[in-house]
Amino acid sequence: MKKILVAILALFLVACQQSAPNKELSILSPTGAPAVALIPELLKEENSIELVSGPENLQAALVNENQEYDVIIAPLNLGVNLMSQQKTKYRLHSLVTWGNLFVVQRNEDVKKVAAFGEMAVPGLIFKNVQENLPFEAEVVWVPSISEAQALLLSDQVDAALLAQPLVAATMGRANQEGIELSVVSNVQTLYNEKNGVESYPQAALFVSENVSQSDVDLLVNSMVDYTNHVTDNEDQFITDVDSLSTEKLGIPSGELVYNVFDQMGIDVVLASDKVDEMTKFLELFNLELSEDSIIK
Repeated sequence: MKKILVAILALFLVACQQSAPNKELSILSPTGAPAVALIPELLKEENSIELVSGPENLQAALVNENQEYDVIIAPLNLGVNLMSQQKTKYRLHSLVTWGNLFVVQRNEDVKKVAAFGEMAVPGLIFKNVQENLPFEAEVVWVPSISEAQALLLSDQVDAALLAQPLVAATMGRANQEGIELSVVSNVQTLYNEKNGVESYPQAALFVSENVSQSDVDLLVNSMVDYTNHVTDNEDQFITDVDSLSTEKLGIPSGELVYNVFDQMGIDVVLASDKVDEMTKFLELFNLELSEDSIIK
């Protein structure tokens, strides 16, 4: 009789564990492409998701000893730099976004090209591939991508470094104003030719030591499934974006993003599967990635 009761109790406990709801995750992410990857989770409203612009809030969250967020999506180089200095307890789980830079040309004779983020990812990538551009020109460095766009549209430069989806938005605006623009270089292609890896990782998913692997896996699987099939149904994607609002996501429009989705570099993959790509990219920042910082 005692053995029967023990067996029943064991089955009861297993059943309880299997039916227990997954933990509600608190997630911090930038707007833009990373937010697009989170659309299925934003729609379900099962997790607490905060979207922010700028790196300041992301860095503050990563170094917070209380680990307020279970998951933080942040620039890979930022997270690795903090890990190398032992300023964060978060560990790297996945890569969310990749390269989305293009060079847009206005005039046939390129003497000046505007570029942004000189000491950040866009600028360092641009410098890395600059010798492979189809022209030699003076580089006019500006603080933001919007300023690079403005110089191009006002004919103060002959070409500009821009990122999707702003490339598409700029081309559309130029067409309305009777300005002819052309995309002359896919920076990711130039990067591949020079460095021997397909592209460079940008936003990465960092995980608190207080969250379970299974809960994070469910989140990442949801992001992978959505982004892998997002182009199957344009109407559904636009409906998803409209229900959340472009302002919240930090994108120009659902239709525009859908049309250039394959150029936005949204590809959610395990970091452990892309060590070579991360290593090559982090060399630009004189950073090394230790094996124990990656969740496998």
